[in-house]
Amino acid sequence: TLTSLQLKGGNANWTDNIIDSGDAGVVGGGWGSTDINNNGDVNFSGAVDILDLSLVGANYNMTSASAYGSWTP
Repeated sequence: TLTSLQLKGGNANWTDNIIDSGDAGVVGGGWGSTDINNNGDVNFSGAVDILDLSLVGANYNMTSASAYGSWTP
């Protein structure tokens, strides 16, 4: 049994499995933070900044189904 895939690359709100305005809000709320537990740090760089917001924008409306639809174990 494989563990389920997680949507990454912009998903800051881990409960809804879609990259949307809620994720942009999480990034905005954590803007400037260097807290490693901040969900707004979607690229795991150690800071919430424009790079995180750009990932949200680039992958906007993406879901696990659209990101991993063609993935075969």
